Amino acid sequence: MTQKLYVHIGLHKTGSTLIQNFCTENRNLLASQGICYPQSATKWNGHHLLAWSFGIKHPNYSEADGSTEELTKAIREEADGSDILISSEDFEFMGALEMKTLRQNSRSMK
Repeated sequence: MTQKLYVHIGLHKTGSTLIQNFCTENRNLLASQGICYPQSATKWNGHHLLAWSFGIKHPNYSEADGSTEELTKAIREEADGSDILISSEDFEFMGALEMKTLRQNSRSMK
């Protein structure tokens, strides 16, 4: 079976934080169903560090938090073959090029 990447692009003020908190609190339950909600690349229970690594300006991000490649590698290792669910409101600010890069990086997550 092929590993899948699910990307929750939660718009701001639509309940995304509630979803992220639920996924964080139920990480073990998700894992038992074959879905990894990674701890890697998270800030405030969402995968905001990953979104910000694509060049989205945010005052709480620095390059020391990790490059896109470093963060996706950490996510892959944490998932260990499980399907992956990532979530961030700031994915909405990614353009077509950044989404293409995320898609290409997700292929290496397989």
